Amino acid sequence: MTTLGKFTLFCAAMAGLAALDGAALPATDLPTLVLPATVLPRGSELEIRLLHGVGTRASRVGDAVEAAVIAPVAEQGAILIPAGATVSGIVEHKDRLGLGMRHTAARLDLHFTELHLPDGTAAPIDAHVVAVETARESVRPPGAVIGIHPTASVSTGVSFVFTLFFFGQPAIRLPVVTFKLLAARSPDAEITFPAGTEMRLRLSENAKLEEHGIETGAVPLLAVSQVTEAEGIVAGMPEQQTSSGNNHPSDLVNIMIAGSREEVERAFRAAGWHAAEHHGILALYHIYHCGVERVGYSMGPMVGLKLGGRVQDIAYQKSLDTFSKRHHIRLWQDRQSGVWLGAATEDVGYRVERLRISHATDHRIDNERAKVVNDLAFTGCVAKGALIPRAALKPGQETGHAIVTDGDIAVLQLNSCQEAKAMPADPQKPVHVRAVRVALAVVEDLIRSNPVTIGVGMAKSMIERSKVQAGERMEASRTYIRPIAISTVGVKPNDPVLAVR
Repeated sequence: MTTLGKFTLFCAAMAGLAALDGAALPATDLPTLVLPATVLPRGSELEIRLLHGVGTRASRVGDAVEAAVIAPVAEQGAILIPAGATVSGIVEHKDRLGLGMRHTAARLDLHFTELHLPDGTAAPIDAHVVAVETARESVRPPGAVIGIHPTASVSTGVSFVFTLFFFGQPAIRLPVVTFKLLAARSPDAEITFPAGTEMRLRLSENAKLEEHGIETGAVPLLAVSQVTEAEGIVAGMPEQQTSSGNNHPSDLVNIMIAGSREEVERAFRAAGWHAAEHHGILALYHIYHCGVERVGYSMGPMVGLKLGGRVQDIAYQKSLDTFSKRHHIRLWQDRQSGVWLGAATEDVGYRVERLRISHATDHRIDNERAKVVNDLAFTGCVAKGALIPRAALKPGQETGHAIVTDGDIAVLQLNSCQEAKAMPADPQKPVHVRAVRVALAVVEDLIRSNPVTIGVGMAKSMIERSKVQAGERMEASRTYIRPIAISTVGVKPNDPVLAVR
């Protein structure tokens, strides 16, 4: 049988099972397993999504903070904390940037002290922020979120240069101020995390979990026959790595999704992902705006990559407050079978490649594969799934594009997704009217972009740098390996386990 025939039979079989399964079962209908009391060890990490906004401007020390757990937490293969649990805590410390004279950057410390499981069980925890997903802010031990430096911007550079060389020439100052207000406004250096901001927490101490029940079977394993067909499909793929211009190797295909275009769109929308805009004048303006004011672009365009000679059909992304970092996936639909082939990677910064600036991606693509799977599983739109090994890639193989992976491909069957469980809140910062934005830009320019403030800030930064080494960041203490909410082949469908890659 040809590969195309296998694709058709495989999709037909999965569509039939999806019809039997129907929409995602409500939580009360899912089988429940009672886990005995156990200990979640120190250093375990939880992925969360804020239910309410916090920040150095709006929050006060002692304010309550609450977030939802959006990815299962496992220990030695067993799920201990399911997605859907919540954590609560307080704002422990904050430094507002203000005039920029007392502090060189804003600071926000969140301390989470209690875990609430879906069955109503609560447990005390001691956890701090270790990373803010796709954010411009950094995190230093012991969980201090540090904002951007107020003078590290295009606006400050313009002010400093023109003040230095044209001091005493007021006729030139007015056009410069006008240019700054229209095209180079100062960024807001305060920390603002709206509802929907995603973070990672790390336990500072062991957490004792009492006997509690967890739902199992939320993402059932594919049937043995389906796994066999999927393995044949993966092995028969003519191309498994995308390419950019001049056939330069790029992202690796690491996800396969069976579902209609409408089901795919509903699933990603419920998971908080946004479709990418097309390249154009308006998109170019938004990119410039993001670079100058150091803000995010939730629908930023993506460079076209080719798979089998075709550019991606759909692209989705998730980001917060910077254009330099984002989760994203490109999807190509097989014209005959309807299966979607996806290449998921995470942008982690900028790089100069072939004489142009582009996004640098995390070479550990298994983490991004898990991110996509976990987010879609959270919505209840995934009927079945499995991690399928492929013989063409060896575990830990590093390709010419600096990709490190275990070689598995995640295969997902979507249901109709008509009653999806949406991710809590979508990050949207408050937008001021134009007059207010202009007034704020003038004030920030006068206070933070004059030579005196810049000089004091640089001096204080040098003193702080001598105390805190450049590499001392929370994430640098160890490499994070994201668990994934589907099982690898060979695991019984009813076993409540994870493939912790």
